[in-house]
Amino acid sequence: MYKASSSLTQTSCLLPVIIKMAGGFMGIMLILLMSIFLMGNAVAAEKVSLQLRWDHQFQFAGYYAAQWQGYYADAGFEVEIRSAIKPDGTILSATQEVANGNADFGVGAADILIARDQGIPLVVLASIFQNSAAEFYAKEGTHLQAPVDLLKLRVARIKNDLIDIELQAMLRAEGIDPNQITPYPHEPGIDHLVTDRVDVIPGYRISTPYAFQQQGISVTTLRPINYGIDFYGDSLFTHARWIERDPKAVQRFVQATLKGWAYALEHPIEIADKISQDLPRTETIAHGTFHELNRFQIDGVKTLTLYPLLDVGHTNPNRWRRMYELMRTIGIITKPMAIDELIFDPARQEHNREHNIHRQLQTALYGIAGLIILIFAWNQTLRKVLTRKTRELLGVNQQLQDSTLRLKMATEAGKVGLWDWDLGTNEVFYSAEWKRQIGYQDHEIAHNFMEWQSRVHPDDLDRALRTVQTYIEKPWPNYTVELRFRHKDGSYRWILTHASLIQDAQGKVLRMLGSHIDITERKQTEKALRRSEEHYRAVIETSPDGFWMLDTQGHLLAVNEAYVRLSGYSRDELCTMTAADLEASENPAEVAAHIKTIIEQGSDLFQTQHRAKSGRIWQAEINAAYYRYPAGDRIFSFIRDIHRRQRSEALLKVRMHLSEKARSGSLDDILRAALDVMERFTGSQIGFFHFVDPDQETLTLQSWSSHTLNTMCKAEGKGLHYSISQAGVWTDCIRQRQPVIHNDYASLPHQKGLPEGHAPVIRELTVPILRNDQVIAIIGVGNKPEDYTSDDVAAVQVLADLLIDAVERKQAEDRIEHLAYHDALTQLPNRVLLTDRLQQAMAQTERDQKRLAVCYIDLDDFKPINDTWGHSHGDQVLMEVAQRLKASVRAGDTVARLGGDEFVLLLGDLADVEECEHALDRVVTALRVPFTVSGQLLPLTASLGVSLYPDDHADPDTLLRHSDQTMYAAKQAGGNCYHWFDAEYDRRSRHYRDSLHRIEQGLVAGELRLYYQPQVDMRHGTVIGAEALIRWQHPDEGLLPPARFMPAVEASDLAIAVGQWVMNEALRQMTIWAAQGLRLPVSINISSRHLQQSDFVAELQAALAAHPDVPAHGLELEILETVALEDMAIISHLIESCRQLGVRFALDDFGTGYSSLTYLKNLAVHLLKIDQSFVRDLLVDSEARAIVEGVIGLSVAFRRKVIAEGVETDAHGSLLIRLGCDLAQGYGIARPMPPEQLPAWIAAWTAPSAWIGMANGERDLDIPA
Repeated sequence: MYKASSSLTQTSCLLPVIIKMAGGFMGIMLILLMSIFLMGNAVAAEKVSLQLRWDHQFQFAGYYAAQWQGYYADAGFEVEIRSAIKPDGTILSATQEVANGNADFGVGAADILIARDQGIPLVVLASIFQNSAAEFYAKEGTHLQAPVDLLKLRVARIKNDLIDIELQAMLRAEGIDPNQITPYPHEPGIDHLVTDRVDVIPGYRISTPYAFQQQGISVTTLRPINYGIDFYGDSLFTHARWIERDPKAVQRFVQATLKGWAYALEHPIEIADKISQDLPRTETIAHGTFHELNRFQIDGVKTLTLYPLLDVGHTNPNRWRRMYELMRTIGIITKPMAIDELIFDPARQEHNREHNIHRQLQTALYGIAGLIILIFAWNQTLRKVLTRKTRELLGVNQQLQDSTLRLKMATEAGKVGLWDWDLGTNEVFYSAEWKRQIGYQDHEIAHNFMEWQSRVHPDDLDRALRTVQTYIEKPWPNYTVELRFRHKDGSYRWILTHASLIQDAQGKVLRMLGSHIDITERKQTEKALRRSEEHYRAVIETSPDGFWMLDTQGHLLAVNEAYVRLSGYSRDELCTMTAADLEASENPAEVAAHIKTIIEQGSDLFQTQHRAKSGRIWQAEINAAYYRYPAGDRIFSFIRDIHRRQRSEALLKVRMHLSEKARSGSLDDILRAALDVMERFTGSQIGFFHFVDPDQETLTLQSWSSHTLNTMCKAEGKGLHYSISQAGVWTDCIRQRQPVIHNDYASLPHQKGLPEGHAPVIRELTVPILRNDQVIAIIGVGNKPEDYTSDDVAAVQVLADLLIDAVERKQAEDRIEHLAYHDALTQLPNRVLLTDRLQQAMAQTERDQKRLAVCYIDLDDFKPINDTWGHSHGDQVLMEVAQRLKASVRAGDTVARLGGDEFVLLLGDLADVEECEHALDRVVTALRVPFTVSGQLLPLTASLGVSLYPDDHADPDTLLRHSDQTMYAAKQAGGNCYHWFDAEYDRRSRHYRDSLHRIEQGLVAGELRLYYQPQVDMRHGTVIGAEALIRWQHPDEGLLPPARFMPAVEASDLAIAVGQWVMNEALRQMTIWAAQGLRLPVSINISSRHLQQSDFVAELQAALAAHPDVPAHGLELEILETVALEDMAIISHLIESCRQLGVRFALDDFGTGYSSLTYLKNLAVHLLKIDQSFVRDLLVDSEARAIVEGVIGLSVAFRRKVIAEGVETDAHGSLLIRLGCDLAQGYGIARPMPPEQLPAWIAAWTAPSAWIGMANGERDLDIPA
């Protein structure tokens, strides 16, 4: 680095040193030799590299601008600006790249201090970002108002990275151990926060908010700077070795960079768009575009640079020292550090460099000494020759002196144009540099005075000529003039002219010699500075916050108009004062100590109190910064009146307080709390709140503040109505529908009177509260010691809004609470409140050893009223019922409505049953009185179920259920009466329900089984089918017969589910047998409930379809004779529908019912089953035999098959055969068996020999019984 440019710069810096060391002539000779050598090296601009700390974006705009505007080239550099993100995603560290020599300059922050702590001598050249961009973000709604809130949140951290260092510093500043916060994993971007994997993520002000904006996410921000952690952000740095080599080259690089930053900040859109168009972007932008991101970063970068309030790159060593101390406190840095060596100081480092080079040149000059001695010897030889020529040279001595003078001026000035005006000849000598400065070659300008005069700007010419004339006439020590000269291209350049006179011995002016220096760039800079100052003043003067500029002793040097307004003093008055004169919280010594702290820390943010000229004390928040200034160090401070902010914070607390009151207090508690706060806010002594009736003509007096009731007003009147027309001026706000201030209440003509005991009113402020364009209330304060202002109005209005919200919320909560415990129609207690009162009544009954009656009431025939007259009339009847019930009971009893036409009475404190009966009679009698519905009298009665506690010693729910059950018993008895709860009946009912529930569980658990009893043809000795009989394989009681559980099933809807299971299980078993080669018809029993289901036929069809290997005619459905008689038309239709599917029907237990021959004729059953009770007694009972013979006769007459059940002996079978019944089943043939045993039994069974061979049709109707 710095090869040619460095050498030339070094040589120019060492000219005075070399001349001093080597003597005049020999020094000049040595310089000429060195210049010839070094000029060969000064060929091209030096190539250097700048390592960024992230990918290309507007964050680094100033470096790009310096390159694109040619500032680096003008300074002699060709700069490569490198992204920190490599194509493979690797992120380069700028500090490591510079330390390793891979880059000459870098952009860093706190990592510069870390590198120095590791022994790497990095040097800060300029602090570009005056504040760190580090911030912490949480979703809006997350409670993140201070660092302490982080303890309860999931915080994403990369421990000890740059942003985490600021987090640790902030936590320690707040007295929090950073180790208390568990670090959650974090990756670049916002996804972890968006997906709720963490609650808080770190980020940077210039880029992270853009990602949130693109996804429409609102966030809460926590900034370390607000807690005194004021780190520098992006800073330009280099390695100390480069500064040691050539500090002036480094300074040129820094100046070019700062010019680039100034240009970028003054032309941000231009630079941002050029970055988007011309620079490659390695990192993918997850949300948004590169162009939008660069535009977004403009405001953030401007904020961080504080330009133009501060010069770009302003560096305060005290702030770097503060950063070092914080980082050492938290253990990131462990070694002592000299901050002076950290900050680049061109003057000091150039001095050190010259000192080193001086020593090197001493050594070099000793080597040249020999050459000097030789030259000296040669010089002696020439001296004799020179002596002879002396006289010849005397004639041209004057010319040599003039040439020497011009040469000396040209040599010393460098880039300075020379002119020499001979006043005698009016000829002017113009040097080549003079001509070059205005764009001309040496031969293009003649040597006369007009060449100068013709190029001076017309506006400057008269002044220039007068100045020259005056100077010649009366010279003064230093002739200096600034003029505008026309350039060859037509533009004007600013030229600074210095001149001196040459006079003869008599003082006559012979010549005027001078120099020209092009100061155009300086003028432009001055103009830019003036514009910057104007901008700065505009920012200061237009700021709503006050502004101070202090010296280090606290004297006010400048203020803005905002502070003039805040303080009440004029600018002139303020500029004669000190900070201590305005301070109301600190004494002068404390103010001086505070100023010293600001100087040491570099800045401070604090709250205090200031005293206005009127004596008013106001709350101030001051943001102060210390700045080194050429004219003297300064402290700049912005002062904000935080009264409104504190009021907002107080209002937030008021809102929370009112919300708490709304939950736990009464309406008056809420109103009084708000009025007390309103008095404090406005400094008043009276506060009141009154509702305005809907007619807008009447007030309902409601509430007063505690102070008003205790000390100001003894009048009673809450809840009273007060005519607005009689109220006087304090209700003007109702008529005007806007806030009204009366600061001279006593002088008002229509003030009217005040209630007795009310204190005199001096001043008053009232505010109307409107809802839906109606004034619903007024709120007011009074008797403030000074006049009410618009600020008071704003405060009362805000409080009024908070208060009415709380009031309406409280009213709504009261309504909701009432609805939660009361019936909306009758306003009687509902089930919830009834349960609570029942519990209390039961406890009271236990204590008093009395009785409590729980009466469940259901109106008889109420539904026709709704159907005939409509629900509105029905609701009127229910409300009348409610009133009659309340009138029929005592004050301590409870009347509740459960819904519909059902009510419950709680009759407590009963001495005996007789007292309860008297109360029930009153209720029944009250309800018997006809009700008027639409002008007609309608009779209405009720059924009552009564459970008496503690006779029925049940819990509250059970008591209600018992009275409900008993009410249904009363209704079934005809209604218009009451029944008492029967405990034994309830026990049996519970047992029935429990049994039914257990059977249902068994069905679901697969505990039911089908056993099969064979059906045979006794005459031919063949098996013709089997009847499926249900069993329950109980896990505890073993195999249970149907008599143990089917009666309960048949009486419930469970019969349907069991019937479906039987049907499907039988078909499944028939399918298995068919697969084994056994095709056996099976009959199953169907209950009445199951058969009469509307979808029974469809269900049967689906079951058959699910078992295609079973023929429909193989399934026989058995129905009881009594079932068939229930509804002959329906049963007949069902049987016919099933027969069309191929399924056959049998009439079970035939002979036990009362069927007629017509019914039997119309039923399409193919089989009659003789009940086993007749078959069992066939051999011993003539009546049984007669019935059996009759059934057999009917089967023959109606061409139906007949089968006998209950055949227990061979004799039974023989007799049945002789009577004409060949088909039979019973224990005498086979007991019911599991399905897997049946095939073997069929294979082994043979009919008794007595049955075989009996003649067909052989019948002996005269066999004795």
